[in-house]
Amino acid sequence: MGQRLSAAGRSSKDPATACKAEEKKRRQGARIVTQGNAAADNRVGNLCASGLHARAYSCRTKKRQPPYFLAT
Repeated sequence: MGQRLSAAGRSSKDPATACKAEEKKRRQGARIVTQGNAAADNRVGNLCASGLHARAYSCRTKKRQPPYFLAT
């Protein structure tokens, strides 16, 4: 049996060109999946960063007891 190629590879009669077309198609599919996951990863990263940022500043706004020499 011959090689199984997708529509991108079948259009060419030269096997080398068919393989190149097949590889290109696979890379494009992988790129789309990677870019889709990158957006989700950035969103999670941004949520974590904003939580850390808020936590860092919320600790400073706590009311603390004044030093003993300033207390009346």
